[in-house]
Amino acid sequence: MEGANLIVETLRDLQHLEDVEVDQDDESATYAPKIHSTDVRLWIDWNNETCKQIDRKFRALQDLHDIKSYFGDLKVRLRNPVPMQDLWWYTLRDKYMASRPGSAVYIKSKGCVIIQCKDGLVGIRDVVVKKPLTAISFHNGYLSKPELKYTRFSNTKLVEEKALQIPNRQDCVAMEKALQIPNRQDCVAMEKHWHLQLMRLSSGLPDG
Repeated sequence: MEGANLIVETLRDLQHLEDVEVDQDDESATYAPKIHSTDVRLWIDWNNETCKQIDRKFRALQDLHDIKSYFGDLKVRLRNPVPMQDLWWYTLRDKYMASRPGSAVYIKSKGCVIIQCKDGLVGIRDVVVKKPLTAISFHNGYLSKPELKYTRFSNTKLVEEKALQIPNRQDCVAMEKALQIPNRQDCVAMEKHWHLQLMRLSSGLPDG
């Protein structure tokens, strides 16, 4: 809207502006360097960039190159952002996720993945992994997986996120076996075994 309002104001006062125009000083002019696909400015820093900064990054660069991010240790490209004004009332209900930039959930009503940034949420409708995925496909293939619930978007690989995953019952049973932690049934069996051993020793019978 700022650009549209500026155009209207300029056209209304065009005659006066033409009368006071000043030629550009070519000696002090600067040139914008070409944006290459490896340019670091294509990456989103979810911890430090605001909604407005990310919105401007998409509008300025997305016609040249895809905007980039990591999802955990997976390199992805982001396309088709949702207008900022369509998401201003959304919040992440999960307080743990809301406090961590890069946290993401799928919003069915908007058909997009919303991602926490420094000061709010950014909506993305398409995510390119190995191939372009719609938001719902990315949700079904990644976000909906229990082991990826707390995986975040970042401008660096977040392989350490795997260590933060909450183990399920199957994982707990596996860890218990690996650590050889005796359960109640095992303790009862061992108690009976040693009781029998004591009885044999006290009666002079050989171990067996």
